[in-house]
Amino acid sequence: MFNVAKAFSQQGKNEAKCLPKGFALPDPISQELASVSNGFKDLQEARHAADYDVLKQYNPGDELALVQQAEKIFKDWKTERSSRNATVFLAAMIFGKDWNK
Repeated sequence: MFNVAKAFSQQGKNEAKCLPKGFALPDPISQELASVSNGFKDLQEARHAADYDVLKQYNPGDELALVQQAEKIFKDWKTERSSRNATVFLAAMIFGKDWNK
């Protein structure tokens, strides 16, 4: 999922490396989809740090920023979810690297 999010994280691109060869996105990646993708990556990295980095210390400001980022992702997804790229993004999240087998 991280790699899929990374592939959809650049606004304006017409392709994503995680998709089958020769498959182009219906539309360029929107600002909202790029935001959702980048936010997913950031929050996943933060979760891994919280789970595995025993030296990492958090303060309420850090935690609030992560919650606000999650809220922004939901807001951006609400805008993006009816786009033609949203279906491709969700399918890529489900099938991941199996598409290229």
